[in-house]
Amino acid sequence: MCFEQTQHYHTPLVNPYYTSTTYASVRTESPIRRAESVHSDDAAHKDAVLDDLSDNSSMTGSLSGGVVAGRQGQSYSTLQFRSLQNTPIANGSAGGFYVANGSAVNLGSVTPYAVTGPDSPIRKRYHTAPREKHRLAPPAVAWNIAPSMGQSYKCREGELIPIPRYCLRVVQKIGSCHVGEAIMCEMEGEEVGKGKVVVKTMRGDCIREMKLLSSLNDQNVVRTIGVCTAEQPPWAILEYPADLGNLEQLLTTNETLKCGCLMFMTLQIASGMKYLESKNLVHKDLAARNCLVGRGYTIKIADIAICNPMYENHYSAIGGRPPAPIRWQPWESILLDRHTCASSVWSFAVTVWEIFSRCNEIPFSNFTNDEVVQNAEQMYYGGELQTLLPKPSICMSDVYEVMTRCWKRDQNLRPTFRELYLFLKRKHMGETTLGSTQKKIDV
Repeated sequence: MCFEQTQHYHTPLVNPYYTSTTYASVRTESPIRRAESVHSDDAAHKDAVLDDLSDNSSMTGSLSGGVVAGRQGQSYSTLQFRSLQNTPIANGSAGGFYVANGSAVNLGSVTPYAVTGPDSPIRKRYHTAPREKHRLAPPAVAWNIAPSMGQSYKCREGELIPIPRYCLRVVQKIGSCHVGEAIMCEMEGEEVGKGKVVVKTMRGDCIREMKLLSSLNDQNVVRTIGVCTAEQPPWAILEYPADLGNLEQLLTTNETLKCGCLMFMTLQIASGMKYLESKNLVHKDLAARNCLVGRGYTIKIADIAICNPMYENHYSAIGGRPPAPIRWQPWESILLDRHTCASSVWSFAVTVWEIFSRCNEIPFSNFTNDEVVQNAEQMYYGGELQTLLPKPSICMSDVYEVMTRCWKRDQNLRPTFRELYLFLKRKHMGETTLGSTQKKIDV
């Protein structure tokens, strides 16, 4: 039995015709192709070899059901055979030997069938468009949790849950900035529940930005509850788990916190930033003032401190841009307005410095804003920081060493949040073990 001659090649690469992967397909060229070929001698050699193969009856056992189809007219013909592991192939796909009954048959320059290419009789068709065409460009974001520059947008935007205006009772206005206002509200209603929330007013075309915020779901990141479109501009409703205030307020008012508690809160910040890093999102204003502290010293990363007039001196306008926390930012964010996950790693190390300094002073407190910028310019021209933040007295040496790695000029030399989280987790677990055996030193 043999296969009928056809222009469709039943090979494992283009059609699952065989269940076994030990079959291959070889094609010969038609007289038309041979006439167009410059190397007519090679083409004639192919025909002679294949004629010998078709007339050789001793190969029927080795072919194991493979069939040589006779050439008729000007159509293509195929040779189906079972490929052997001990079959030597010379020069890749440009020819070789086929072993049959102990004798080697030279295939010469017979070329295996190419699945795709300009010379193929049938080209592979792609029934799905490339994935890049379906990817959305990142949204324009006004607030500080934003997509990372130079990295693919990986955040799947969530659905906006409407919250009626009558369910929100304004308690106090936190403040305003160039991107909007922050308002403290009490939310109460059968359909939304009860609790204290923070309202952020949005500006411009903010629907996609609110969808981005509503998609964030991590135990160490403030959750966006819904949106109120009754107000214009619309309101983004966020939870406010700050029973103990923000971290800056807690550290300045409670000096009895032990080093283990400080490490625990640092670990939670690293966990939240690791989540944002997994989504290729950055936080342009990561600092102790933007970390809300709940019961049990649980931490959730927020973005409302820029509206608080208490922290007005933490922000400075550089080069006509909106005010930014330049004392917490790396050189590329200060000078080039470039924000990546590695930039947030720099800010995280400054936040850790704040924690172990108990927020007694702001970073580079002995520098003016111009001197902070000049310190960053040293890195812009290829050097390292002339002045580093000093090691806090209660900070462990290996933790401070990791902090200095976060302040490297080259972003590729800075650790990722995943690496930081794993390091801090080991440190915290080690301290917990020491504390359980009464070997922990109280600081």
